[in-house]
Parts: sequence; structure tokens; C-alpha cells
Amino acid sequence: MRLKLILGLNKSITLQHLEEELYQVVEEERCHVEAKVEDMVMKTNVGWVIYRDKHCSLPRYRIPSQAVKDIEFLDTAEILAPAYMSLKEVGEEE
Repeated sequence: MRLKLILGLNKSITLQHLEEELYQVVEEERCHVEAKVEDMVMKTNVGWVIYRDKHCSLPRYRIPSQAVKDIEFLDTAEILAPAYMSLKEVGEEE
């Protein structure tokens, strides 16, 4: 699953879900200070914490929950597509 953190006007970070609360940065738009591609991001109860890699204990940057303007889920069409296609196939057979 992929999601996009929108931090402001033309400022966003696209994340790929890896496991539980861990994500990887796959794209950043005007957020080179906050995150770089391949950084690890962890969702916490106070916001998003960015690390250099999975095993690094020192955070690179912290984004408070209040700083995130919106969260877009990007892969919902891919999740729903197989179910829609199976319904369409059933309809064609009748």
C-alpha cells in the first residue's frame, strides 16, 4: 500500500508500506530537508519519525501530526480492481 503525506502547497512525501508502522520513502516533492528517497518512516502516536535506515536508532527528522495537512491513499484502485474484474467476468457469463 502506498500513501502520500501532504505537508503543504506542492510539498509531499510518498511512502510505501513495509510492515506494521514502518514505511519507506519512494518519492519526495520539495521535502529534501525532511526526507530523502529510501529513508524509513515510522508512524508514532505524536506524528511521523524519519530514519536513515531500518536499523538506525537516531531519528533524522520528526514531522508532528499537526504539520500533515492531508493523507492520500494511492493504491486503492489496485486493491479494488481484482474484485471489480471478477464481478465483471461473472456478469459477462450470464
